[in-house]
Amino acid sequence: MSVGGGAGRKSRLIQAQFARAADDLGAVAAGIEPDLDRPLPRDVRALLPEAVERALSLGYDKFKAQVVPYLSEEDQTVYGTRDAWDRMRELVAERLEEFKS
Repeated sequence: MSVGGGAGRKSRLIQAQFARAADDLGAVAAGIEPDLDRPLPRDVRALLPEAVERALSLGYDKFKAQVVPYLSEEDQTVYGTRDAWDRMRELVAERLEEFKS
């Protein structure tokens, strides 16, 4: 296996992860509410602190470099700024926190 091939695969994986995160963040930002009436399984609830930490740790610079170029021009305008990214991450973290209670 060549180094370039592995690096390319890793880059595509990172892009896919950020794309999924952007989709999830976009859904939350669009106002899709969590179903708080249905309790989460215990093993899922145990993962919430790590999920909050990961949501807040998603860096804008990587998002901008690896995801924003693949968004439509309209989505780049809406989601491509640092402020929008920070708001989406914070909103996701808040929603995850709601599941803890």
